[in-house]
Amino acid sequence: MATAAIVLGVPAAVATASAPLRASARPQLRVALYGDSIGDEIAGPLRFLLGDGGARDVVLDRNTFGGTNACDWFAEARRDVRTFHPDVVVTVFIGNDMTDCMHPGGRTLTDGEAARLTAADTDELAALFPDVPVLRVGMARSRADQVRLDTGAISKPDLVAAALVRGSTGHLGYVDGAAALSRNGRYTDTLPCAPFDQGCVAGRVRVRAPDGVHLCPVAPAAHDGVLPVCTVYSAGATRLAMTVAAAVDDVAGIDDVAGIDDVASTMEGFR
Repeated sequence: MATAAIVLGVPAAVATASAPLRASARPQLRVALYGDSIGDEIAGPLRFLLGDGGARDVVLDRNTFGGTNACDWFAEARRDVRTFHPDVVVTVFIGNDMTDCMHPGGRTLTDGEAARLTAADTDELAALFPDVPVLRVGMARSRADQVRLDTGAISKPDLVAAALVRGSTGHLGYVDGAAALSRNGRYTDTLPCAPFDQGCVAGRVRVRAPDGVHLCPVAPAAHDGVLPVCTVYSAGATRLAMTVAAAVDDVAGIDDVAGIDDVASTMEGFR
C-alpha cells in the first residue's frame, strides 16, 4: 500500500515525507498508543486488527483515558522509551482541555490556543521517539463543531489536524481519521453500511455516539471526557481503527495478512 493512500487527506509529497522510516523487522510488533477517549474507543479493535485475530504477534501498549491530552502522557512515554521500545507510536488527541497541563498558568485557553498546544504537545511526545515512526491521528468534527463551522466559527479538530499536517516530516506521519467518519467532509451520524458492519438499519450504520462526539452507538454522554465501556459493535471505532491499522501496517512494512488494505479501500465506497 502506498503511504499516500493511508495518510489520507495529505498531499502525496507530504505523505511520502511523513513516515519514511520503517519499524524494526523483529517478529513481534510493538505499538505504543497514547490517546484520549477516542483513542480508548479504538484500542480494542486496533489490537485485534493488528494481531490479525491472533495470527500475528502484537503487543499494544495502551495509554488512553478520557479527557486527557498529549501533555498528560509524557511520563508514560519516557517510560516506554526505556522499557517498551515500540516499533510504531500512535497518538489520538482531539484537543481536550480538562486537565491541569492544558491550563498553563491556571488560564483557560481559547479553542485556537488549545488546538495549537495539543499539536505542540503531541509533537513533544513524538520527539521522545526520534527513531520510531509516529502516526498522529486527526479526528473528525463533532456535531457541535460542524454547527460552529457552518456559522463561521472555528472547529478545534480542524485546527489540530491542520497543525499536525504542517508538522508531518521526518518520522512524523499524519492519519486523517476524519476521512473514515465523515460524509463529503462533513459530520454525519450514519454512513452507508459496509459488508463487515453489524446493526445496520435501512442500509446505514451509526458511526457516532448520541453525544455527537464519540463513537459508541449507544453510549451515554461522557462525564469529564470519560465513557463507559462500549458493550455493542461500534462501526465508528471499527472504521477509525481500520484506518489506523492500515497506516501502522504501512510504516511497519508488514504484509497485509489481515486484509486491512482491502477493507480500508472498500470503505471508500461506503461514505
